[in-house]
Amino acid sequence: MCFLSILIPLISFCGNHAATCFATDNTEATGAVPGKAGGLASARALHKIGARYEDLGNFDEARNSYRQELAMLARLGEPGVIARGEAYISLGGVLQLQGKLPDAERCYQTAIQEIQPNSGQASVAKAHALEGLGWLYTNWGKLPEAEEALRQAWKIVDRQLPDASGERIRFLDSLGMLLCLKGRYAEAEHDLRSALQIGERAFADDEAKYRTILTHLGQFYSTIGEYKSAEQFLKRSLVVHAQAQGIGAVSQAVLMSELGAVYVKLHQYGDAEQLFLQAMQVVETSKDAVPMACSLVRSRFGDYQMALRNWAAAEDQYRRVLQIREDIVGDQSPVADSLLSLSNALQKLGRKQEARNCRARANQIIAAQNNPLYTGHTVDIRAFRAP
Repeated sequence: MCFLSILIPLISFCGNHAATCFATDNTEATGAVPGKAGGLASARALHKIGARYEDLGNFDEARNSYRQELAMLARLGEPGVIARGEAYISLGGVLQLQGKLPDAERCYQTAIQEIQPNSGQASVAKAHALEGLGWLYTNWGKLPEAEEALRQAWKIVDRQLPDASGERIRFLDSLGMLLCLKGRYAEAEHDLRSALQIGERAFADDEAKYRTILTHLGQFYSTIGEYKSAEQFLKRSLVVHAQAQGIGAVSQAVLMSELGAVYVKLHQYGDAEQLFLQAMQVVETSKDAVPMACSLVRSRFGDYQMALRNWAAAEDQYRRVLQIREDIVGDQSPVADSLLSLSNALQKLGRKQEARNCRARANQIIAAQNNPLYTGHTVDIRAFRAP
């Protein structure tokens, strides 16, 4: 499985999650301090503006809004503590989408420090910070750190939220995809299916509330080779995303490339072509504005070109992907994925020494990782990568 697939949920959740999950109760937070309630309300208005910019895919403006919010909250002192933590979480999400992983890590860590779990509300907010950090480490290829953060988040959620709470969906989704990346498929399917069941009960008339689970179940079944099931969930997710309000074009492109990859596995190349043409148009137009997500689309398109025996076109896409990922994560698992894909293309082109060099470097990276999906010969990149 490709590590970058985990970004799909991040992109899908970021705007709606920022706007709704962190709706701090201003009265409780400010207590009886006159004047400060107005300041907190103004800060939360900035938060909603930032969330809206996220929905529109304008991540620079979203980042600026969250930073303005943080500056305003800093003047409030103690009454703005939870809101500050939440703002750092949202800022971390935007920075992660933009490929600024060390900056995003600092934001999540600051949020965890800011939010002291002295109430149920604060505890759940801290769980969100831990979950954001877990996503970050997963995309970074740091699975032990990811699992530690996500397990801590789940302990809080399992204690604070009722079994049927819709908010549990997000955390089960996180755990399920991490387990999938670690090759623990039975546990992963259990968590993802549990999240789906909660979503269908809690939001029976609004699939958009749990659309990310549909995506991840599609990716999961693609990973284990059940392509018809994967097709079912990814088509369902694509329809829901198309109907939902404020879903960014890059997120749509990632979904189209995921479904396109499934069609390649099913040898339905005509269906795959239509999806890849649309997805690549978004990527080229955006100029890789959401780099990790765009790298996924390019990687999937490279796989499609390999299936068509267009080795040179595949090489071009894999090299672009490699450059994006090297700039963002350095010598981590996503780079190893790209090196192995590039090696395969070079091998087909008869450039055997270059292919061996890529594979040797990939194996050096893999040797430093503790992930059962990697072997000395191949990586299971399931038929995602990059919201």
